[in-house]
Amino acid sequence: MEYYYSIFVFLFGIITWIPFLNGVYGHDQALHAYWVDRCKKGDLVLYKQHCNSAIGHYLHFFFLQLFWGKYNTKAFYWFMCLYTSTSSLILFWVLFQLFGLLPAVSGSMLFSLYIASPRIDSNWGSFEQLIPLPLLGSILCILNSSHYNPYIILSGGMLLGYSILIKQHSVLYLPGYFLMIAGVGHSLYHHLIFLCGIVITNLIPLIYYWLRHNAFWEYLIANWLFLLPTAINPGKYNKLYPQICVRGEKGQTVRKKVIINNSRSLPPILFLSVIGILVLFSYNFNLLYLGLFASLIVSASMIFMRGTFFPHYWLNIIPWLAIFSGFGISEIIHNSVRPGPPNAVTFAGILAVILLFLDAICVDRKFYVFSKDPYQFLRKVWGEGLADRYKLWKRIGEYIKNTTKPEDRILICGHAPHILLYSDRTHFTVQDCLYTKDYLEIYNRDNPTYLDFLNSIYKFVEYKNNFNL
Repeated sequence: MEYYYSIFVFLFGIITWIPFLNGVYGHDQALHAYWVDRCKKGDLVLYKQHCNSAIGHYLHFFFLQLFWGKYNTKAFYWFMCLYTSTSSLILFWVLFQLFGLLPAVSGSMLFSLYIASPRIDSNWGSFEQLIPLPLLGSILCILNSSHYNPYIILSGGMLLGYSILIKQHSVLYLPGYFLMIAGVGHSLYHHLIFLCGIVITNLIPLIYYWLRHNAFWEYLIANWLFLLPTAINPGKYNKLYPQICVRGEKGQTVRKKVIINNSRSLPPILFLSVIGILVLFSYNFNLLYLGLFASLIVSASMIFMRGTFFPHYWLNIIPWLAIFSGFGISEIIHNSVRPGPPNAVTFAGILAVILLFLDAICVDRKFYVFSKDPYQFLRKVWGEGLADRYKLWKRIGEYIKNTTKPEDRILICGHAPHILLYSDRTHFTVQDCLYTKDYLEIYNRDNPTYLDFLNSIYKFVEYKNNFNL
């Protein structure tokens, strides 16, 4: 019977994406598509000439462009649809093994609703939706591992390692996963096997860039020494970042407004998660659940990573909230159907859940826009101005492509990577898109790259002197 429910969960995940399948690239997607296109043309080598982070962003775009080209946004969103629906399917089996059928169905359905593409902060955060699949797959491996089959534990480590390739700050989940491994009864030996899986996955691209492009240090710096220090201690390192990398200009009032706007639909899943956590820790506390809770705390801290507020990082907490909320809603349902009249606590819980979900529906109905116009979502949620800007960027890019030579280079002032993507031209500045304020900051530096940040921390003076822009 559970197999039929798992198919239902997968199909439900696809249904939640239907309103977004005709969308356009967001800023991040357009920029990554541009960089991948340049790499495919042999114009540059990632991490050698372009010091960036999160190789997983580019791996998925390499795959998409290999079959569908760089402009096919429908292929992109269909890929994201199937990818996150598969994540929901994996979550179903995780919850089924942890708590049973009812939490599995309810938790995975909530995950599908809350992880859907532009639901949170427009369509900026799609790559945060790539992380749940390897994270949940790793948990599934831990749950199904045994003392006699270390290869499953190794596979779990490799999956967590892949999530680190997608976003380096996923390494902060490691303590929670070690607790989960201990919670299912494994020894230090199995912890080491799990850690080896992480190392193997992350060694593959490192060795590739070392042997193929002689870019060992470039890759190591971009992926490990750039983001991790600020993830661990943002207050200390945020001031060292160039403005172009992390723009911390949002004041307290703006931050509060952004937090409220992007979290209005979260109270139902938060409420259910609190109930699930309280019940678990009151009656069935063990290291496995403590590991899940530790991962939830880490994911919440990521929202304020790098000393500023990243609204689309809300997506990082959704898988963990879905796990606990699935159990929480099942407890409410079980209490309501027990013999005898429901007590006041049960009645209040049911009423609170209904009211919270009604409020979430009212808040989120604007996101679910069915239209053949790819700009309809932007127009509905952000207004006519942003939709017109997206159209303008595309028209400017196409105009540049038609009126310039392929070898010509352009300058983009402002964060408009769509112009670079559709113009089929390259930029000649240090960074791809520049803000006016950043010109003076960047061009008055001896080393106007991420290495300035690293030199300030690690004193990579010798490397800095040997690096040519």
